[in-house]
Amino acid sequence: MTYSDIPVMHFGNGWLLTFAAIFVVNTYLLVHLALTDFKRGRFRKTAVLAIVFAVLMALLVFYFNRFFGGDSYRAYMRPLAYIAGFYMCLSFYSSGIFFFSDTGRGIIRLIRRIKSGRPRGAEDEELPAPDMNEGSAFEGEGVLESPQAGSAMAGEKKPRKRALPKVYSARFTLLTIVLSTLLALAAFYTPGHITVTEYALGLPRRESELKGLRVAFISDSHIGPSVREKELDDIVEKTNALNPDIVLLGGDIVDEGTPDSLKQYMSESFSGFKSKYGTYFIMGNHDDYRGDREKTLFYIKKAGIRYLLDETVLIDGKFYLIGRDDRRSLRVPLQTLEAQATQDLPVILFDHRPVVEDLRNSEIVELQLSGHTHDGQIFPFHVLDPFKLFSPQYGLYEKGGNEIIVSSGVGEYAVPSRLGSPSEIVFVDITFE
Repeated sequence: MTYSDIPVMHFGNGWLLTFAAIFVVNTYLLVHLALTDFKRGRFRKTAVLAIVFAVLMALLVFYFNRFFGGDSYRAYMRPLAYIAGFYMCLSFYSSGIFFFSDTGRGIIRLIRRIKSGRPRGAEDEELPAPDMNEGSAFEGEGVLESPQAGSAMAGEKKPRKRALPKVYSARFTLLTIVLSTLLALAAFYTPGHITVTEYALGLPRRESELKGLRVAFISDSHIGPSVREKELDDIVEKTNALNPDIVLLGGDIVDEGTPDSLKQYMSESFSGFKSKYGTYFIMGNHDDYRGDREKTLFYIKKAGIRYLLDETVLIDGKFYLIGRDDRRSLRVPLQTLEAQATQDLPVILFDHRPVVEDLRNSEIVELQLSGHTHDGQIFPFHVLDPFKLFSPQYGLYEKGGNEIIVSSGVGEYAVPSRLGSPSEIVFVDITFE
C-alpha cells in the first residue's frame, strides 16, 4: 500500500493535522504518566497505562482509516466507533486537565517569584523530611546520611530534596483519569436521545395571505456512526408528530462513511415525511465528499424529496424558499436568487453553513436556517465563543434585521459522542404579522 492508497489521505491535510494533534496529545499524556509518582510499583503502573493508551490510539487510527474507506456499516465498526469516541474524549479531557494544572502551577510560581524578587528556583517545592516507614517517593530509593550526621549541631537544618509537583502525584493522576472516563462515557448518552427544540417567531406577512407556518428543520444526521435504521425511523416519527407545514433537510444528511445500503434505507424512511408543502433538501459539505453528489441526489429524489441547488421556488403562491448549494464554486450571488422572488411575499433561506455575509445587503430574506456547526458536538467546543463574536454557532440570532437559527444537528460526525450540545430536530412556529 502506498501513501496515496490510504483512504484518509484523500481528504487532504486537515485530517493529517488532526492525527498529528492526537499524537501530540498522547505524547504529552505518556510523559505525564511517566513522571507520575506512583511510589510502589511505579514502572509497572506507568507501563500498564501507557499500553492501554497506545492500544486505544491504534484502534482509533484503524477505525478512521476504515471509516473513510466506506466501511462504517460493517459489523466490527459499531463497537470500534464507540471505542474511538471514548478514547477521543478520554485523551482530550485528561490531557486538558493536566495541561491547565501544569499551566496554572507555572503561573502561580511566576507570580510568587515576581512578588518575592527571588531568583529562579529559590522557591521550588521541597519534600518534607522523609518517613522511612512510608517508603521513598521513588521505588528503591533510600535516604543517604553521612557518618557525621548524628554529630551535627542541634537545630541545624538538613538539606531537603526537591519534590515533584502535586500535579504529578498518583492521586491527582488517577482522579483525572476517572473524571475523564466518566465524561467520555457521558458523551454516549445524547446521541441516542433526539430532542425537539422549538422557536416561535413573528415575521412580516407583506401581502401574503399566509398567517402562520410550521417548519421542521433537520440537519447533520451524518447517517452511519450513530444514526442508523432505528434512528432514521425515530427522526421521521418525531418530525411527523410536530404536524409541520414544511420539512427542510439542511445538509450533511449522509457523509463519506455512509454505505449505499443505508442510503437506500434512508430513502425509504424519509419518504414517510408528512407535511402540507412537502420536503426540501440542500447539499452539505459531507453529502458531496468522494464525488458522491449525484448518488446522494439520486436517493433524495427517490424518496420524493425535492432538492434545491441555488434555486428559488414559490411555495403554493404564499412564500418563497431559497435553497443554497454548499459547493462554493457553484454558488451564485444571493442577489441573483432574490431577484427571482417578488418583494410582496415572505422569503425563507436555508443554507447548510451559517454564512451571514450574504444577508448584509438583503432586503427580502426574513429568516435563515443553517446547521453545520454541531454546536461544537463535544464540550467545551460549544462554549469557545460565548459572546458570539465570530460567527453564529448555535441558537437564534438577529443580524441586520434578519433572523438566523443555527441547529446543532440531529446526529454526530464520525463517532457517536456528544456532550454539552443536543441532538435535535428544530421546529419553528412562525406567525406572519
